[in-house]
Amino acid sequence: MLYSNSSLFTLQFHRPIGSNRGYLIRVTVTSRDTTPCSLCRDEKFQVSTTFRTNENVTTGTAYVRGIIAGIPIPFPLDDNDLCKFTKPPCEISAKAEAVYTYALPIKSFYPKVGTAHATIVWMYDIKPSCFT
Repeated sequence: MLYSNSSLFTLQFHRPIGSNRGYLIRVTVTSRDTTPCSLCRDEKFQVSTTFRTNENVTTGTAYVRGIIAGIPIPFPLDDNDLCKFTKPPCEISAKAEAVYTYALPIKSFYPKVGTAHATIVWMYDIKPSCFT
């Protein structure tokens, strides 16, 4: 798990429990040019994660949820195919460094949380190649 903190939201990254398939190296978040960082409706915030896998990866899925006032709220992605947004694309070779980048739209119908603190949880589920 890796955290990227601001005063209005915390970004967490999880890998499947018991997984030793890889690890995160770096996280870059791009949103409004404000301090403290905030997420605004009808805008996107971009997350880039640099990671290294321990085995060849042929497919993967990204999941996002927000935790506001202790309640988990799913943020459905328009496309959760990890490979489409990763460079180099799948198949990712074992020990190779890859970068997943996704611009998450903050949709107009998402509830306002004012200045409340929110946690954004980004999870990846990667599938190894049969030929590792």
